Amino acid sequence: MPAKVNEETILNEISADIPHYLRNGRIDEVMKSAAEADLNIKDLDRLLRIHFVLTEKVKEFSEKLEGRIRRIKTTVSSHKSEYRGQVRGRISWKDTFSRRMATNPLDKTLFMCVEREREYNIPENLVLKRILQIIHDIVYSDLKPAIDGRYNWVDIWSDEKGVKEVLNSIYFKNIYLKRVSLEDLHITENMIQRAKKSRQPLYRDAAYLLERYRKITGYNIDESEARELLKNTFIKPEKTEELFELYWIIKIMNSFGKEIWKKPIIEKDNDSVIAEGMFGDFRYVIYHNSTGSFHFHEKLPDDNDDLAKINKAYPFLAREAKVVEKLNGMVGVDENSLWGGRPDIVIEKYHKNSDDLVSVFIAEVKYTNNKRYAIEGLKELLEYLAFIKKNEEYLEKFNSLFEGLEKVKGGLFTDQIDKFSISEDEKIFHIMFGDSEDKIRKRIVEPTPDME
Repeated sequence: MPAKVNEETILNEISADIPHYLRNGRIDEVMKSAAEADLNIKDLDRLLRIHFVLTEKVKEFSEKLEGRIRRIKTTVSSHKSEYRGQVRGRISWKDTFSRRMATNPLDKTLFMCVEREREYNIPENLVLKRILQIIHDIVYSDLKPAIDGRYNWVDIWSDEKGVKEVLNSIYFKNIYLKRVSLEDLHITENMIQRAKKSRQPLYRDAAYLLERYRKITGYNIDESEARELLKNTFIKPEKTEELFELYWIIKIMNSFGKEIWKKPIIEKDNDSVIAEGMFGDFRYVIYHNSTGSFHFHEKLPDDNDDLAKINKAYPFLAREAKVVEKLNGMVGVDENSLWGGRPDIVIEKYHKNSDDLVSVFIAEVKYTNNKRYAIEGLKELLEYLAFIKKNEEYLEKFNSLFEGLEKVKGGLFTDQIDKFSISEDEKIFHIMFGDSEDKIRKRIVEPTPDME
């Protein structure tokens, strides 16, 4: 059996598409869901912040910080002040005599002094403190669950490495940085450019990182940055299965055409809507890891009489219902579903100017090259097609189930599998990694006559 497609190959396939979809506000739900369980990520901006501190430039900057911070830059300014009965700084006798003559020539307690003051709030230090503030906030807030969980992919930010403790000490205790104030201050582009021209690498690197942070969080990324984002999001947290799902979502969206997709223009009860787009005379809505506008569950019988009738005709179903009933009692839950599911991808198709449903496409994604696991995925797909409901009514009639599907169709999406084929038809089919977008388009996008 050949090895499964690796992460690098998947990255090569989709990295060029990520900047386009990310900048245009699409697939963000997929991106944020990737690390949600481990990092408690609630929005895409937070995910991008975490990606930022996991990049090599930030790690290198942080590791060198302790040795570089000793050379922090300041400026000295001079100003003249009037004192009576005391002297501060150097006396300017010329200004002192002039001032006495103008006020009281006999007043020998008046002095004009030249004071020198060290200035810390220079552009270079403001840029430096701002990037340290950003890194510190991300490490000690956004990344904290992963650090506490001792995930190996947090790398230098783990407690054992000591880098984050050094960062914390410098940010809060360095005698020079403590005098730099960011309160009510916006770091301008001119400040960043000035820091980039500094002779000190510390300031140049700080300016580069701040500039890069703003680009990343502004979704202004290129293909190279997209690769790193996907690595930090999917590969390092060891979620290649989600990366594989993202691959298929992008391939499906590309098969329609990148430019048709936009953010949902109507309120959705389900927050897993990826995008909505117009194609020809139809409107398509794509969901990820969601039931979409439908339901996929089978309820337990309401009373023992119903269960007894089921037992007489179908003993297996009655016993399965008893299993669920007993499980609920043992763990203290009130789950009345005998069966339930949530598809990987759902595409709902409507007429262009109405909410009249035309069809539903369901995709089951399996990151596998194993025949047996693929067959399990096919079984799940068939269950979705059979059990999909709207307002507690099945979309497909029993008599038309699988032999003449009217509203639903589905696809199994897997890695390359040797010597594996299924009896496909126009409504149920199998697509493998590497198949062309044209093949996907013919299967999903182009309507069949009996669906219109």
